[in-house]
Amino acid sequence: FGLVILHPVKTRVALMVQVRFASINRVTKTALYCHLWLKRKPESKKFYRVDIHSRNDFICHFKMGDESFIDTEFRKYMKQAYENGKRPGPGQ
Repeated sequence: FGLVILHPVKTRVALMVQVRFASINRVTKTALYCHLWLKRKPESKKFYRVDIHSRNDFICHFKMGDESFIDTEFRKYMKQAYENGKRPGPGQ
């Protein structure tokens, strides 16, 4: 979708454009545990948990076991999150 800044911190690696739009929260031998910042609550089984931060801010957690996880449906969510990263985040 475009350039991404990787911002490692103590507990995760954030993916940013102007603001964070996704994070890699945990790496195991079999999967990556990550989240996307979306402006609409997704209706998808791709996400095992959705945290509501405000009326229009959702942190959507997913577990990616292999590259087949990134299908057409998930790419749509990735693009939405990337677009969110181009503008100031909640409270900014």
